[in-house]
Amino acid sequence: MKRSLVTGGTGFVGSHLVEGLLASGQAVTCTVRATSDTRWLKGIGAQLVPCELDSQDDLAKALVGVSTVYHVAGAIAARNAEEFLRVNEGLTRSVAEASSRLDPPPRFVYVSSLAAAGPSSPGSPRTEEMTPAPVSDYGRSKLAGEEVVHQHEDRLPSTIIRPPVVYGPRDPAMLSVFRLARSALRPGVGSNRELSLIYVEDLVRGLIVAAEAKTAAGQTYFLAHPEPLTTG
Repeated sequence: MKRSLVTGGTGFVGSHLVEGLLASGQAVTCTVRATSDTRWLKGIGAQLVPCELDSQDDLAKALVGVSTVYHVAGAIAARNAEEFLRVNEGLTRSVAEASSRLDPPPRFVYVSSLAAAGPSSPGSPRTEEMTPAPVSDYGRSKLAGEEVVHQHEDRLPSTIIRPPVVYGPRDPAMLSVFRLARSALRPGVGSNRELSLIYVEDLVRGLIVAAEAKTAAGQTYFLAHPEPLTTG
């Protein structure tokens, strides 16, 4: 049976990915820390392996028997740029280095962010071919993570996915935004601003397809609903 490793499997996107992989008939290993909230993974059939992502010894144990790595773990909030880089670049380097030591190496899927590409101009959406121009510390750290993946591509067949805002069950942050949108109040996102969104289960399907398609190796993709959301 094919086995995949998911980092960040206890989180919003990661837990849905674990469910999707299990439903497809795969075995799944999840890295967890001592402080991880594993409520979404209990009793569903995933193997939970204690692992600090900056430990090559821990990662070597977690990677046993793995043919695909989904690196979902990352920081979406931090106190400063250095903290973003420590997680989104540093831990990506650690996982990529450990994965590249396997023989044969696994397929590697890195969950980046649309923020790594930078904002688009009104009426002119960004494409994968455009030079990235992130404007936030978060976006710059995710782009740094992408660069780490590119540095390992000669050994590690990889695909980079840049999702936009992800919504769905288990995400209290977006739930609060939707509740505001239904009330007399409106989220402070500006007038007539276009936002790209993707439902979490659609993202999961896209991640699995990216891992299984040979033509996706070495590529970077945006995943989003075809029509943006207009606010205001």
